[in-house]
Amino acid sequence: MKIKNSEINVLNVCISQILATTDRISGGIIFNLNRNAGILKPLLEDIDSTRNAIVDQYVDKDENGKHKVKEGSDGKLLSFTKENEALANSEIEEVFKTELDVDFIKLPLSKFETLSLDTSKVPGLNVFIDFIIDEDN
Repeated sequence: MKIKNSEINVLNVCISQILATTDRISGGIIFNLNRNAGILKPLLEDIDSTRNAIVDQYVDKDENGKHKVKEGSDGKLLSFTKENEALANSEIEEVFKTELDVDFIKLPLSKFETLSLDTSKVPGLNVFIDFIIDEDN
């Protein structure tokens, strides 16, 4: 199934939240959710590695080749020229648009419906439903 890199991160957060916020969850569901998390882990590592390489290419560096930082309203931020920041953001955006073919372990809808899940605490539930839930026949 085709999934965008941007959806991979959302799906990972969603699975983590389901595991953390569900009161009653069967061993089979836990097992399959953890298997899906295992499928996502190397994909997330690749995305992060690519993003870091892009940042490293465009960030301002000092005379020792270390990343320059500046103070911002959110604390310390990496320093970029406006042009390099735009280039880095554009390349990172393309990384997140990239689609991969991933085979997830599907969960039957009937098993998922038995969970007592506070959907307000699970961001990206729509992505989870699209890629993980299999409607019962």
